Amino acid sequence: TVGWSAWTNPRRLPSSGNWYLTVDVQLEGSISASAGSALRLCLNGHTISAAKNGKSYVFNVYGDLTITDCSKPEKWGSVVGQNDTYGSIMYVYDSYGPATVDLFAGYFYSVVGTKNKSGGLIYVGNAGENVATVNIYGGDYTGVDMPNHNGAIAYVVETGCLNVYGGTLSGATAKYGGTIAMSSTASVNLLGGTITGGTAQRGGGVYGNGTVSVGGNVKIQGNTDKNGQPNNLDLSSGKVLTVQNLAEAARIGITASNGLVAYTDKDLSANFASDNSDLTMVYDGKLGGMALTLPAHDAHCVCGGHAVGAGDHTQCNVITDWIPWGDDAAEKTTVPTESGNYYLVADITVNRSMLVEPGETIRLCLNGHSITT
Repeated sequence: TVGWSAWTNPRRLPSSGNWYLTVDVQLEGSISASAGSALRLCLNGHTISAAKNGKSYVFNVYGDLTITDCSKPEKWGSVVGQNDTYGSIMYVYDSYGPATVDLFAGYFYSVVGTKNKSGGLIYVGNAGENVATVNIYGGDYTGVDMPNHNGAIAYVVETGCLNVYGGTLSGATAKYGGTIAMSSTASVNLLGGTITGGTAQRGGGVYGNGTVSVGGNVKIQGNTDKNGQPNNLDLSSGKVLTVQNLAEAARIGITASNGLVAYTDKDLSANFASDNSDLTMVYDGKLGGMALTLPAHDAHCVCGGHAVGAGDHTQCNVITDWIPWGDDAAEKTTVPTESGNYYLVADITVNRSMLVEPGETIRLCLNGHSITT
């Protein structure tokens, strides 16, 4: 049981203790949750606004911070950022010891139109052997447009950790991560909540560049890339998800190259879907989980007709050993130059002329795609 005291100052907040707001608070500078201390705040239907200088975080967190609201959701209070650099609401770092943030309720957003640094609302990092962790259990989070930077809601770097157990994360426009982005050494665990409405060059919802796990009833849907195509949880090359007790209601759109995308011993085809219509999500026990596969390419000849067997189009050779082309980034800018039978799985934009050497035999099926310069 926590004993709460009333907070009545409209210009500042405490750095430790258990407090419920009785007034809206317009800060004049950042509030520090110092190492070794714990600050618990109940919004109680009130609003905390960042200092109007445009350079102050609402919270610098080097210890423990908890934000909740005892009101019903329709009467929740808000935490409003105005900082146009890293993490307009909170900068969480473990410079002086373990740093932990627990977010249970409230509305979180920024009045900055476009941010100049990564981490729209939350920036979490890890300077050394200590741990910096942000846990989102509930609340409503609105991203900040940052087309040249990463993580419209949260950016996790170094060995920092973000755990999402609930809440609604509504993204914005970013370079990487329309809601969440991460460095290659960071950890993000998506174990509940809804992630939607983000747009980015990669990771319209989440850019999975580090260690990522999914579980619970998490929903990652309705996010797009810069061209408006589905792009929800975008896994960087070679990254594979860990699955933790995924609920039946979970829905996760995946963008990745063909191959293994999630370790599991169960068929989770009802929970996972491919963002790329040219790839199919299947359970592959030999690979050890859910995988994206290229569609099968029917045997056919090269005269423009379709052959279902060797007896059709007897004037042509029926080709059966077709090789997919265009699945990775390198293949999207070139065409085959070595002998073989290839079919396109994506549109190709070549960046230079390609030389077919004497003696090479190349058969290329456009398969409904285009080659342009």
